[in-house]
Amino acid sequence: MPHPVVLIEFLLFGGMLFGLVVLSIVLTGKWRKIIHTSAIVLVIGCAILYFVRPYWVANVQEKKKAIVQIHLEQLYPNEVWDIRTIPYRQEGYENRNPYFVEVIFRNEPYIKYDYFVLDSGQVTQSGYSYLNHMLNPKHWEH
Repeated sequence: MPHPVVLIEFLLFGGMLFGLVVLSIVLTGKWRKIIHTSAIVLVIGCAILYFVRPYWVANVQEKKKAIVQIHLEQLYPNEVWDIRTIPYRQEGYENRNPYFVEVIFRNEPYIKYDYFVLDSGQVTQSGYSYLNHMLNPKHWEH
């Protein structure tokens, strides 16, 4: 099953392509050629989007990961942590936003904190989850 966003894009792409095909059947002459050209541009544009997006997401993830690293170094200078990003287009992660950054502090190995970097560069802690039932997370910023 494809990622929900990719599925929505395929449905939109299919709908637009279907509309162009119907228009090319109805219209004749110069307009038919314009519609065919538009359909070709649509197919090429969607193919480029589909194949370039994983590299784009990986690039954005690395930038956000670096910003979260700086944020953590400022807030917790004597702590050690592991940072990872959400895998994009991998099974089991379809419902997760690939732009979130997960942090697990070494002194709290059973709690995973989720961070999000806004377009302005501001880092927000959006939540945490227990990997084991431990009370009172030490690094909760809210």
